[in-house]
Amino acid sequence: MAESDRDKMLKEMAANRGCRLVKSRRRTPGVGDYGRYGLKDAGTDRDVFGIAADGLTASPEEIESFLRKGLVADWKSSLAAAAATPPAKSSKSGTAAAATPPAERPSKAAQPRAGAEPPPRSKPKLRIVAPAAERPRPRPAPAPSPPPPPPSPPPAPAPLRAILKVRDARPADAAGIADLLGAGTTKEAVARRIAALRKAGQAPIVAEEDRDILACLTWHAVPLLQDDAPLGRISLLIVAQRMRRRGIGRTLVEEALARLADAGCTRVEAMAEIELGAAPDFFRRIGWTRAAYLYARSLEE
Repeated sequence: MAESDRDKMLKEMAANRGCRLVKSRRRTPGVGDYGRYGLKDAGTDRDVFGIAADGLTASPEEIESFLRKGLVADWKSSLAAAAATPPAKSSKSGTAAAATPPAERPSKAAQPRAGAEPPPRSKPKLRIVAPAAERPRPRPAPAPSPPPPPPSPPPAPAPLRAILKVRDARPADAAGIADLLGAGTTKEAVARRIAALRKAGQAPIVAEEDRDILACLTWHAVPLLQDDAPLGRISLLIVAQRMRRRGIGRTLVEEALARLADAGCTRVEAMAEIELGAAPDFFRRIGWTRAAYLYARSLEE
C-alpha cells in the first residue's frame, strides 16, 4: 500500500473513533520521530496514543492495531447490551365472554300429568363409528444453532523501536565514544577533548539510540587566508560496526553540513582516513567527489 493511501485509511479510521491522526514532520530518515504517528482526541485535543514528551512513538501498524482493537471492543459491548435487554411481553387483551341467553322454560302442555306413566324409553341406536384418522405428529422444532464465535482479537502491537537521536556530544558520553575509537583511547582523554571542542563552538555530533552511542562525527570551520569564507572540514566519522549501512553515517554528515553552512562555509572537505570502513565508496554514494590529495607527517620523529 502506498504511503498516501495508508495515511488516508488511518485518518478515516481515526475519525470513526473520534480521534485525529498526527504524523511526524521529520523528512530525514532516522532523525527524531521520522515516520512515526500518534492519535489525539478530536474534541479535546488530548493525547490518546503514540505521543510522548520527546515526539511521536507509534508506527502505522501500531496505530491500525490500536484502532481495530477499539472497534472489536465496541462490537463486543453491543452484543452484551443486546443480550441483557429482555424481550417485551405482548399483553393479551381479555375477551369478554359472550352472554348466553337464559334457558326457555318448558310450557305447561309439555309437562307430564300427575299419575301418568312415563313413556317408554327408546333404546339407543348403535352406530358404527369409523376410527378417527390418526393425526400426524408434529415435527420437533430444530434446535437453535449456537451463536457464531466472536472474532479473534487483533495481535498485540509490536514493541516500540527506540528512536535514533542526533545531538551534541557531552563529556558524559566519553565512555561510549572511547569504545568506538577502540584501544589506546581513554575516556578521561575523550572527555577532556569534548569539553575543548564544545568551548570552541564546534561540539562533536553523536547518534544515540536507547542511551547507546552508535556513531560520532567531528567538524570544524577553518579560517583561510586565501578566501573570506572559512573551509568546512569533517575530521572524524566513525560508526559502530553492527550499525553500519543503516543511514546513520549519512544522517550525521547532513547535520554537519547544516552546521558548517550556518558557520559561513561554502566548501567542505572530508579527511581520507575517516574510520568508516570503505570511506571513499561511502562519500561517492552520497554525492561527494575526490578533489585533492592529503599529505601527512609526524612531528614526533
